[in-house]
Amino acid sequence: MRDVMTWYAVDGLDGSGKSTAAAALREILEERGRSVTLISHPDPNTFSGRMSAKLLLKDGKPARLFAAAFLLVDILGSLKYKKNAGTDDIIFIRYTLSAAYLPDRFVKPVYNLVTCILPSADVSIYLDVDETDALSRIECRGGKTETFENYEDMCNVRRKMRSISHGWHIVDKDLDEEGVKELLGKLVASSISD
Repeated sequence: MRDVMTWYAVDGLDGSGKSTAAAALREILEERGRSVTLISHPDPNTFSGRMSAKLLLKDGKPARLFAAAFLLVDILGSLKYKKNAGTDDIIFIRYTLSAAYLPDRFVKPVYNLVTCILPSADVSIYLDVDETDALSRIECRGGKTETFENYEDMCNVRRKMRSISHGWHIVDKDLDEEGVKELLGKLVASSISD
C-alpha cells in the first residue's frame, strides 16, 4: 500500500536552480518507486501562466503587478489539480515565496495572507543562491530576460525571500549539485516511509 501523497514546493530566485532541483527530487522519488507530478509556475499550459510569463518580459509597475496577479491565479489553479493528480507525490516549482517579487510594503502582508489561506506544502524547499550566481545562470540559458532579472532586483527579491522563508528547508547557496541531491534525498527519506 502506498503512503499518502507528499507535496513538495521548490522556490527561490530566478536562476537559483529550481528546475534542476525539482528534476533531482523527482528522480529520487521515482527511484523509490513513486509516481510524481511536477508543475512549474508560471505554467505554460494554462492561460494565467502564459499571461504571467508574457508580462514578466515587460517593464513597469503595472506589468509586474499583473504578472504577480496572474501567477497567483496560476498557482490557485494548480492547487485544484493537486487534489486530483493521481500520483504519489507532487512538486510545485514556485509557490508562496513568490510574494517576494511584490513591492516591499506588500511582501509580508501578502505572504502572511496567502500562507493563512493557501494550504502548506508538506516539504518546502528554498534554494538560497547568490544574486551573481543566479544572474550568471540566467545569462547562460540565453533568451529574453524577465523584468526582475537584473542585479538590483535580484538583491531585493533575495532579501525579501530570506525575510519570509521561516519554516522552509533552506538549501545553502554554497552546496554543489551533488550536495543538493544529498540534502534532497534526506528530505525525501524523512517525509515518506518505504
